[in-house]
Amino acid sequence: MTQEELHEARTNPEFLNFLEEREKEAYEKDDIALFYEVLDSLMILDLQEDRINKIYEKILTISFEKIEERLKENTKLSLKTEDIYYIRSFYEHAIEKWSYGNF
Repeated sequence: MTQEELHEARTNPEFLNFLEEREKEAYEKDDIALFYEVLDSLMILDLQEDRINKIYEKILTISFEKIEERLKENTKLSLKTEDIYYIRSFYEHAIEKWSYGNF
């Protein structure tokens, strides 16, 4: 995206409302894919750091719960299902921990 397109997206009320609706839907459904859709959009547009952090925390909560379930069930994660989002969040969390020397 160009700087002009980014500015337009940041200031477009229809798009911002769409993001807000997607976020509400993600919370209602506890849907990690929707959370990532919103998170990625907010990060690209560099919008509302507190909102980004809240969504990221929710993603980590969902993924750690789901990974814990898989471990208890002795079930493998798959790259072909929503497990890919759990893997992504686990990876991002590990990189974050490593970057801050908090491991």
